[in-house]
Amino acid sequence: MRQFNIAAQPLGEAVMVFAQQAGIDLFVGKADLRDLQASPLVGQFTVTQALDVLLSGSGVGYRYAAPRDGGRLAVQLYALPAASRVSVHALPEVVVVGRIPEDQWVYQTPRAVSVITREQMDRTPARHAADLIQDTPGVASAVNRLNPGLSVNIRGMQDFGRVNMMIDGMRQNFVQTGHMQRNGEMFVDSELLSSVVVERGPRSDVHGLGAIGGSVNFRTLDFDDVLREGQHLGFRLRANTGLGNAGNGVNFIGSAAGAARVGERVELLAAYARRSFGDYEIGSRGANHNTAWQDGELAAFNDVKYASQRQNSSLFKARWNLDGGQSLQFSYVGTQVGYQNTTDADLSMQQGGTVWRSLGSSRVQSQGYSLDYRLQPPGNNLVDLNLKLYSVDTRNRNYTDPTYPRSLLIGSGTVPLTDPELIRLSVDGAWERGNCEGETVADSVRTACGYGLGSDHRIRTKTHGMQLDNTSRLPIGEASVLRVNYGGEYYTDRASSSIGLDHKGRAVPSYNPYGQGVGLNPKGKRDMGGLFANVTFENEVYTLSAGLRYDRYWLKGDTQVPGTQHEYVDRFQRYMARFCPGTSATQRRACEAGRTGGEAGAAAFMEANDRRGYWNNPNLAPQWTQRQGMYESSVDRSEGKLLPSLAAAVRPTSWLELYGTWGRSWRPPAINESLMVGAHPGDNASVMYPNPNADPETTRSWELGVNTQFQDVFTRGDRLSAKLGYFDTRAYNYLYSSLENNLPGTGTTVPFGFGKVAFVNNRNVTNFRGLEFEGHYDAGWIYAGLSYTHYLGGANKFCQDLYFAGAGSSVHDQPNEDGSYPQGHQDALAAGYPSWEAWVNDMIVCRNNVFNSAIAKPVDKGAAVLGVRMFERKLDTGVRFTYSGNGYYNRETGGAQTWFRYTTWDWFASYQATKQIKLMAAVENVTDRMYRDGYSDALARTYAPGRTVQVGMEIHF
Repeated sequence: MRQFNIAAQPLGEAVMVFAQQAGIDLFVGKADLRDLQASPLVGQFTVTQALDVLLSGSGVGYRYAAPRDGGRLAVQLYALPAASRVSVHALPEVVVVGRIPEDQWVYQTPRAVSVITREQMDRTPARHAADLIQDTPGVASAVNRLNPGLSVNIRGMQDFGRVNMMIDGMRQNFVQTGHMQRNGEMFVDSELLSSVVVERGPRSDVHGLGAIGGSVNFRTLDFDDVLREGQHLGFRLRANTGLGNAGNGVNFIGSAAGAARVGERVELLAAYARRSFGDYEIGSRGANHNTAWQDGELAAFNDVKYASQRQNSSLFKARWNLDGGQSLQFSYVGTQVGYQNTTDADLSMQQGGTVWRSLGSSRVQSQGYSLDYRLQPPGNNLVDLNLKLYSVDTRNRNYTDPTYPRSLLIGSGTVPLTDPELIRLSVDGAWERGNCEGETVADSVRTACGYGLGSDHRIRTKTHGMQLDNTSRLPIGEASVLRVNYGGEYYTDRASSSIGLDHKGRAVPSYNPYGQGVGLNPKGKRDMGGLFANVTFENEVYTLSAGLRYDRYWLKGDTQVPGTQHEYVDRFQRYMARFCPGTSATQRRACEAGRTGGEAGAAAFMEANDRRGYWNNPNLAPQWTQRQGMYESSVDRSEGKLLPSLAAAVRPTSWLELYGTWGRSWRPPAINESLMVGAHPGDNASVMYPNPNADPETTRSWELGVNTQFQDVFTRGDRLSAKLGYFDTRAYNYLYSSLENNLPGTGTTVPFGFGKVAFVNNRNVTNFRGLEFEGHYDAGWIYAGLSYTHYLGGANKFCQDLYFAGAGSSVHDQPNEDGSYPQGHQDALAAGYPSWEAWVNDMIVCRNNVFNSAIAKPVDKGAAVLGVRMFERKLDTGVRFTYSGNGYYNRETGGAQTWFRYTTWDWFASYQATKQIKLMAAVENVTDRMYRDGYSDALARTYAPGRTVQVGMEIHF
């Protein structure tokens, strides 16, 4: 919203005054404004609302580029077709028939972008942050409804910064290693949001660094969201709750916000939000997958346990408007979330009649601070500068409660204890008596000492960043403009973790069953920096853009890498190793002959006692031996990449825009991908290995799209807008977690390493293709929206290096005693390689042992909204229809169907009882459908809530 004070005057002069007060660039072009008169425009309006008032009935239309964070709009006027013109007189009063949608700019922007408005969020209050983005084309989330963390997937890509997830432009780079469904999470409270902007596909701008999939920016409340027109002090109170038993686990969703304008220069805002949820029932109709094994037969469960969550969030902003078009703003946003630390879904029923188990508790704390400086001198088209400094600190504390065995054998007894209370007393007693600590632990209590300990696992990611960009606008004639946007971004991630064990709160520092488990969330530092420049030429008909960016990264950290050591064992060494450890009389005499007579004594003994003698005895033949092991490694890598981009758009008519984009993007390996090492907690058969030499990912992306906009389609003042696009992304060296990896020293030419997990590059091209559509119709009293995403192509094929960490120096390449080489070396020479090591290091194997979301293509999905506004637009009510298609996890190798087709219906309503009070109600999943969210966490397998009724109120004064 902007404040306007424009007196009645000729329209040509009015639009110039409007441009100054709105802080935009306005180009008249060929639009004829002569003899047109404007009415006064006084009060607060959005740019779109103000333009519609000024230009209504004038025969003049407008278009403008999408607003960037802190950026300035460039509006182009043009003459509407004759059929759209209305006779214009002095305009004493303008009646706007239809409401101007806040997302209208989306359909005027020649690229794949979407916005989620506050109005859309309020229709059905979000239980999980993933609910906010479910209707957006091309966007999905591997949601686990027992975990409040949000991971955003754009066009099939997610994790480790492939999608730049932000709050007010601050990167949210927290990573917690799990079962690879979400390698990157953020925590946000929808109550503190004003809008969400989703950019699909790579961008050569200030937020495009490393984001090969796109970006999503959660914009928090701003001053105009709380302060009403003309106010210097404003408050907004909101509260939603579940309606009795029909509330289905929704306890409370609410917030309080206040804002003030102090004089002409200072603006302040503070807000606090709270959310509380409990266990909930799943739907009862349409599916029968809610079963697990119990006592040898399938049993059903009807609710999701351990879903309780408590979230407290706060927001503060202070803006100082300086002279000369300058402003300085400080912002803080923080959230704390408490929830259950649970397992993934089990195939058998657990305690309490559910498939999940509670391991303990989790608590997340995330805080972000930013300082924004903006310089936009009035009348200066060369300077529109934005500078942001920020810091984000996210910590997660996962506490795992002590465990106890089902049976326990005490001391030298032969009958194990089976009573849970006696087992607990025995285990705790061993710890309390000190029997489990010290240099040695007695065999009689060794089993008991393996239980009874709680685990306190703390994970932390700190991100510090800087963003700087400027836009210069150069008018070319009356109808064209050359816009140059340039700048840079730099950020650094610092990751760390720790594991502490305790018995009833007392630290037990010397006992660590996790071994190298801390390395699963490794300590490390990764910096990324980039410079970019974009040049755009635009007139009424064409838009042409070219961009170039240079990105670079630096990665440092310590880890343990697999490797080999080999040594040559000669004939005498083999003789001594064969006989000296023995205890028989013959072995003792043979050993003594070697010790006293050396190799000559050994030869004499063998000639006298073994018909094969010494020199021709195969048991004593010299050989090369090889040892596998883990070796300390200090990683220090850096690399850079130059990335071009192109875009074009053409507008043959006032209602049609055709556009296309092409570009290259790049993402280097993340800290966890490079440094993570250690055994799976509780399962030493599965071990994670680091890959500090992984190659960066590169992509080539292009898309074609069309924007359409119509006015006065069915009635005066209505709007119909639509956006349709096709995208095609080819990713090279795409990183994924492989379940089968040969380690150095394995010595084979075939895969032989199942359970050895590592992030590896896909040496095959990884493809992401699809169609996206979204449209909107608004006639004031009735409105509708539609979105749909259809993914093209089959599942991707995954091929990896046979030895991701190298084969290691091999015995296959060491000569025999007679100068000949082993068969492996000869096979390599025959294949054209100088050595067996070089041969196998060049081998690629294709197997779909992929253990993360990359193996599954996102499901098709769609959403439709139909609503009406009645009783002088005080009542707003409607329905939402949601569709999600079938989906498979690793379908190409016989993987089972994971996501099943479903449809749901929601109802929403709000009533503006007075200017200050609005009443709200919503019924989600009206038909009580049983379903799992499309493309949700494939291992947690949490069901979405069944029918849920919420009511709420907003007081705004």
